[in-house]
Amino acid sequence: MKKLIKMYGYNLAIIILIILFYLPSFQFTGIQDGDEFPSIAAPLRLAGVDWSGILSKNGIWHGYGHIFMLFPFFYLCKDWASIYIIIKSWGLFIWVFMALAIHYLCKKFLNCTECQSFVIAIICVLGVLKPDYGFGLSALTEEFIGFALVIISLLHEQNNKSPKWYLAFGSGFLMTYLFTIHSRAAIIVVSYIFVFSFFYIMNKDSIKISIILLFVVGLISGYLVYKGADSFYVRYVLSTNESVGSLDNNATSMVSRSLSSALMTSWNKNQITDLLKLIFSLTESANIISFGYLFVCITSIILYTINKYKMCKMLDGVSFIGIWGIISFTLMNLSIALKNYMKAENEPRMYLYIRYAIPFCILIILSGTIIIIREIEKFQNAYLLAGVVSVISYKMFMVLIVPKLNSKALMAMASIFKMFFCQENESPTMYFNKLLFYEIIICFVIIFRCIKHKEKLVISIYLAVSLFFWISSFDYKGKREDSIIASADASTEVLNWAEKENINIYVTTKQSNAPGYIRSLQTYNVRTKLNYLNEDEISELTDGILLSDLSKINTNVNLYSIQIDDNEYAYSKDLSLLQLIPIKEH
Repeated sequence: MKKLIKMYGYNLAIIILIILFYLPSFQFTGIQDGDEFPSIAAPLRLAGVDWSGILSKNGIWHGYGHIFMLFPFFYLCKDWASIYIIIKSWGLFIWVFMALAIHYLCKKFLNCTECQSFVIAIICVLGVLKPDYGFGLSALTEEFIGFALVIISLLHEQNNKSPKWYLAFGSGFLMTYLFTIHSRAAIIVVSYIFVFSFFYIMNKDSIKISIILLFVVGLISGYLVYKGADSFYVRYVLSTNESVGSLDNNATSMVSRSLSSALMTSWNKNQITDLLKLIFSLTESANIISFGYLFVCITSIILYTINKYKMCKMLDGVSFIGIWGIISFTLMNLSIALKNYMKAENEPRMYLYIRYAIPFCILIILSGTIIIIREIEKFQNAYLLAGVVSVISYKMFMVLIVPKLNSKALMAMASIFKMFFCQENESPTMYFNKLLFYEIIICFVIIFRCIKHKEKLVISIYLAVSLFFWISSFDYKGKREDSIIASADASTEVLNWAEKENINIYVTTKQSNAPGYIRSLQTYNVRTKLNYLNEDEISELTDGILLSDLSKINTNVNLYSIQIDDNEYAYSKDLSLLQLIPIKEH
């Protein structure tokens, strides 16, 4: 028994800690993020649930690749809450497996002890820079990309130790299959090939041509599967007889927009300045929420890599993972900046929109923490420099970025920024001025402990801050959940009543890619195919009831209306039909 505990004790501890950490998020059953809505539609379609009436008019934003296999479970679900719990359970499995994979990677290939591997795994999956958007378990985008990065790192290290065809093929396949999740796969492929080539040259390695070819075959195979999946999505999830939605955030469109922005722009001084400000803001925002720990890890990785090469002319797996993470993180921020720098002034939320780069931080934190734990005494001056740079960059952030923000901009990172001491109606300037006090204190405690070789305390501080972030977010998430449910509760009652009375129901809202009202109405009536009308289609309405969150609809048809709840309205050409609606107080 003692032998079993010694063998699997750390793994069991990892599983228990992660379950305890994420269990409270299961209380939230409303879609916390609009990007989830079209992602879930794909496996639901395989389970016989058709949301094409909505999606054919509102497009898609995120992928669905790894939740396809959940559709058999959805057959058994009668309501939305049980469907979402299944998705969250899958997300919990991803987090547990990711942590176990990190533990195995560190222990087996990166020369860490059992205890060190345990600590690193916990930091990577529970720290504030974990690959998560912060809304709990969605298991749709950030989480799985972070998980895939860990698995690719594991396959890479295993292949270095003992080359196998299936490891090379699996790495390539997974990279391009990630296009079914999100266009960030393009960053992963480009950065991996670049770093792999760089390390191959620096280490003067010999590698079998067959391994390279199998990697390329894997890339092509994954991409073909992605194209097939997208064809299915367009045909069966996004399309109706009347209209077809668009894959507006697929890999081709996002990458092409970033490249076209760079290549077709006649750059001037102001544009270059705006681009650099946005890149700086995205990078510094990630450092702010880690209280300087991100910059400490980046500094550690760079100096460790330089030192390693000077000493033995060889770069190891710790360097590879860290450099891959830094380059991926940088390329992602560059890509987002190229796409958004011209509209950032009018949409200041873009200055805080770090969610795209967050998954890549797991590689930086993994590699940086290994170096801090094992070789903290070698980089004392570097840690002091990282602390000074963190504080200076925060001050620059206050001067260059914060004046551009408004209260709505904080919502771009509501899951991270807004939950930390942010009061209702608090301006960004007030908020970040207050945060600066805590930033300086915690940052310099981390740096000072690094200099004093107190790596355990450094890690404890980072985890404590992360835990505080998580706990303090639940009030915000609870309010958001109430708002989600309330946004369409009266409309749901009208919809259920109309189905019993055989009355046709139509819906409309302000056109967007993830409209909250329609999203709530569809999910809480999961097996009902809603008939969505665009503004120009409303004039063709001849019968039934039109539900909306719009208090006024501009149309050349004479429509009667009644208010059924706060921000919920019913319209019809037949006044007597509206008078039959049973309206309850909410």
